[in-house]
Parts: sequence; structure tokens; C-alpha cells
Amino acid sequence: METIADLRSARVEGRCLLIQGVIDANLVESFQEQVEAIYENAAEAELVVELNTPGGDMDCMNTVYTELATLAATDAVWLVGRGIVASAGIYLLGAVPRQKRVALSFTKFFHHLFDSLI
Repeated sequence: METIADLRSARVEGRCLLIQGVIDANLVESFQEQVEAIYENAAEAELVVELNTPGGDMDCMNTVYTELATLAATDAVWLVGRGIVASAGIYLLGAVPRQKRVALSFTKFFHHLFDSLI
């Protein structure tokens, strides 16, 4: 995929996974169901993962991160930030190679600043 049009095409063709909302057990279950459905229908296609989250539970984030990293190690996975990418969502960015991460122009990134670490 080289253009935003390619990313849109992937979404229309059902090769898009959504990580949207608070990262919790429900989101993990939804994400895993989406992964299974994609591989039943289009195992060879590039995947687009849309990320729009205020963050959430770190254990759940770790589960999603592990799944994303596993997918990215074997397939072409694009991670697209849109809306808000914050807290635990920031960590998910690291699951795919830098050259496979993009953000839409209106995306806002928020991370924690721990004064005790400065």
C-alpha cells in the first residue's frame, strides 16, 4: 500500500481491523474475533489496523500488542492512527515497524509524563 486511497480500499474490502474505544477485555475479544474473521476470508491480503483509543488496561493492551506484533512479523500490517491515540494506545504503535505506521492529519497523540522519571 502506497497511498491513502490504498488504505481506503483495504477498509472497503474488509481487510481492516478496528481498535476503537477503551482497551479492555471486551476490546480484546472483539479484536481477536476480527483477526479470525479476516484470516477466514482473506489470508493473503495486507491488513490495515485503525487505532482510535484513549488507552485502557495494560494487561489487555499487552494481549493486543502481542497479537499485532505476531501479525506484523508474518504479514503486511499497517497501523493507522485516527482520532485519539493515547496512553496504552501509544504502546500499540510499537507493535508494527515504523515504516508501516501512519496517522491521519486530525489524529491527536497523548502520552503520560511521569515527573518522578525526569
